Order: sequence, then C-alpha cells, then structure tokens
Amino acid sequence: MIIHITTSYYTYIMATTNAKYDNCKIYSPNDKFLGFCDKKKYEWYIKKDLVDVIDEKTIKLRFEPKVNGHNGKFEEFCKLEITTQCVVCGSKEDLNKFHVVPLEFRKFFPINMKSHASHDIVLVCNDCQGDLNYVYHQYRTHLFEKFNITQNQQLNKIKTYANQMLKKMNQEPKPEEQPNPHQHHYKQPSINLLVTEYLGHEPSIDELEQLRNMCTHDNLGEAKSVGEFIVNKYKDDLLKFEEKWRKLFVESMDPEFLPSGW
Repeated sequence: MIIHITTSYYTYIMATTNAKYDNCKIYSPNDKFLGFCDKKKYEWYIKKDLVDVIDEKTIKLRFEPKVNGHNGKFEEFCKLEITTQCVVCGSKEDLNKFHVVPLEFRKFFPINMKSHASHDIVLVCNDCQGDLNYVYHQYRTHLFEKFNITQNQQLNKIKTYANQMLKKMNQEPKPEEQPNPHQHHYKQPSINLLVTEYLGHEPSIDELEQLRNMCTHDNLGEAKSVGEFIVNKYKDDLLKFEEKWRKLFVESMDPEFLPSGW
C-alpha cells in the first residue's frame, strides 16, 4: 500500500523532478582518480577557480584534498559510477533524491559526519518514495513519543495561517504605490484577525515569514527545532543514531539496486 506524506516537515527529499547522477570525475593534482561528483559540485569547483577543466565532465584539483568520509570509510564508494535508477525497484522514471538519514537531523551533526555523506542520498521513484515517507513518519512519531515531544496546536494554526497569508499576497497584483512595503491589508479578515490577535498588532511581511518558519512543538528545552533537540539527545551515540536510519531504510524497503559498497 502506498501512502504519500506531504506535510512540510518531511525533508527527506532533495529534488522531485528528473533527479539523476551526473557522474562527473575528479582527479588529484598527481592524476589520481578521487571519485565522482554531481554537476553542481563540478561547477562550484570551477567557479572557485580550484580546478583545471579536462572536459565537460572531468576536473583536476589544484590542491591536495583531505580524506573523504569517516576516516576514509567511504572513499572507495565515491569512486563508483552509479546508475540513475531507483535503488529499491530499479525504475528509471520519476526519480527523487532521498535522504536516508533525514536532513532535519543530519544538518545538526558535527562537520565530520555531515560532510561527504553523498552515500546517504539515494534515488527513489515516486511510488517507493510514498512507502518510505510512511515508514519514516512512523519512526519519527516513535521518536516524538520517546522524548515527549508534542505539537502545539495553536502555534501550528498560526503558522498555517501565516503561510496562507503570504501565499495570498504573492498571488495578488501589487499596487503601483505602497507607502509601507511591510504592511498589507488582506482579503481574509478571519485569518488576518487571528494572526493579528496573536501578535498584538497588524503583521508585517517579515513577521509573517518568521511565523511561517517557526517551530510549533513543545518540550524542546533550548533547542530551536525538533531535529536539533533529538540530535542533542543522541550526542553521545550519533553513529548509532545514523546507523538506525540506514537499517530502517534497508529493512523496510529491501532495496535491490543499492550501489556496490553502500
């Protein structure tokens, strides 16, 4: 059964259309093959003037690179040319880039763990993505219960309304002259009134942006997000936490097309 979860906190997906592996090649100054990268990284190196361009998919570094991954653990993995297909079923249509370790947690890892983690970004098709989102939602719910994280319904409603107001503003034609660009009168008085009552004054555009991006969960202590809070709970055993997500991915989906060495 495929269940699609579209709630905004799902940050497992990087891209949702025509995702692929570019397999651009990187060489060291002494012509040692270091591995593959995507086109974005290839172009970043060129923009920073850190490489010599060999051809449209090959660059040569002008500096000696550091070892990739956790103590070089994934150095050989980076040298594999990976096929553009769903790692679960092998489909080559409607592919998405999927974070095996969700980005909402990964971004709070120490630099040595969150850098060079391309092995944890895999391609999945739309159907497999739907199944994965359901599985990940279930485990995320388990983490919420484990650490007594609850949703603040009032803040969640305010956040939703602020997002609706901003979308409405973007759809409406802008007047030729607007004395105060931070103020706007809306055609949805009930929603506007709730947000205004919450703030104590008419919301500015900046305030609406802040409300749209605010965390709506309770019991997080000094953490500013669920991801930060949970990572802090596992700070003494982050490798185990990281491995749990990989195990969840493999055991729930039984992927048949993971790259060799994954």
